Amino acid sequence: MLYLQGIFKLIKMEDFNFSENEAEDVVNIEYDITSYPSDYTLMGLVEMFKNGDIMIPDYQRGYVWKIQQASLLIESFLIGLPVPPIFLYIDDENKNLVIDGQQRLLSIVYFFEGYFGKESQTGKRQVFKLSGLNPQNSFYNCTYNDLDDKDKRKLASSVLRAINIRQLSPAEESTCVYHIFERLNTGGTPLKSQEIRNCVFRSDFLNKLKELNRNPSWRIVINKKELVKNQSDVELILRVYGLAYYLSKYEKPMKEFLNKVAKKEMKGYSNIDHFASAFERTADYINSELRVKPFNVRGPFNVSLFDSVFCNILLHIDNLPSNLSQRYEDLLLDQKFTDLTTLATTDEKILKERFSYVESFLFGDGIHR
Repeated sequence: MLYLQGIFKLIKMEDFNFSENEAEDVVNIEYDITSYPSDYTLMGLVEMFKNGDIMIPDYQRGYVWKIQQASLLIESFLIGLPVPPIFLYIDDENKNLVIDGQQRLLSIVYFFEGYFGKESQTGKRQVFKLSGLNPQNSFYNCTYNDLDDKDKRKLASSVLRAINIRQLSPAEESTCVYHIFERLNTGGTPLKSQEIRNCVFRSDFLNKLKELNRNPSWRIVINKKELVKNQSDVELILRVYGLAYYLSKYEKPMKEFLNKVAKKEMKGYSNIDHFASAFERTADYINSELRVKPFNVRGPFNVSLFDSVFCNILLHIDNLPSNLSQRYEDLLLDQKFTDLTTLATTDEKILKERFSYVESFLFGDGIHR
C-alpha cells in the first residue's frame, strides 16, 4: 500500500481571466492508494480491450509508433524477451484506464487484428507485417495469420504485466486518478483541467455540457465564436452547474470542487435535463437583454463576475424582474461587488458572500444603490 500526497497548482484558464489568488490556489490532498501487479496473456488483453474493459483516455496522444517499433515489440514476445509493464487505473466500475502503455497495448491489438493503425481517410488499413527485423529472421515480414500454430499459441499465451492502481480512500471521492494523469502529463503541450476531466470522469453528463457549449447564445455571451481547444469554455459550464446546485458544499480550491462535481455526476444522479433548459434560456436572456460582452467589464472575461451573475439568473430564470438589465448596470458600479470579484475570489467565505450579495442585489426588494 502506498500514499500519494502532493500540492497541485491550478492552471490559469486560457482566454479567461482568473484573479491571481485563484490561479495560485493549491490542492493539498492525501490519498490511500493500493497498487499490485497482474499478469495478462496477450489474447486476454486483446479481448478486454475489444470488450471495453480496458480503455485509453481520449486526451492521450494518438498512436504514434512506427511499424518497425511495433514489430520489435511483437518479436520480443515471440522470442521470450521481457517487456516493460503497463499501468492501469481501476475505476469504481472495475474498468481499466490506461495510464501508461498505450503504444504497447495498441501494437498488440493491431497485430492480432492483422492491420497496422487505424483506417485512413479512404477507409483503408495497412496490413501488419513484421518489419524492420533481420531478413534472416523466421518472423520477418510475417502477419499474424502467417505464423504457424505453435507460434500463434506462444504469442497468445505470452504474458504482459500490468501494475494496477486503485484508490482506497477517501472512498466517497475517488478523484486521485485526475491528479495521477495531471502529474504524468509532462510531455508536449500541457493539458488543461477540463481536458483531463473529460477523460477520467467521462460520462453522459460531461458530454451534455459539451453539447451546451455549442449553443449560439452561449458563444456570444463568452465572446468566443470558436470552441476553445483546451475546453476551458466547457469548464465554465461545469462551474455554473456546480455552483448552481452544490454551492452549499463548496470548498476551495475550485479545481478540486469541480473534480468532485464531475465525479458525482458520473453516477447518474444528475439535474442535467433541468439545467440544460435553464442554461439555454439564461444564455438567450443575457445575450438579448444585457450589455454586449457583459462579463468583459474590467478588461478580459472576468470569471468571478460571470459565475455569480450567470448562476443567479439561471436559478431565477422563471421569475426575472423587468428592470434586471438596469440592476445589473448598477451592480457593476457597486464598490462592494467590485471587491468581491477582485480579491480572493475562490475563497469559500468570499465566494458564498458574492453569490448572496448578487442574488440580493438583482432579485431582492432592497436594492443596494
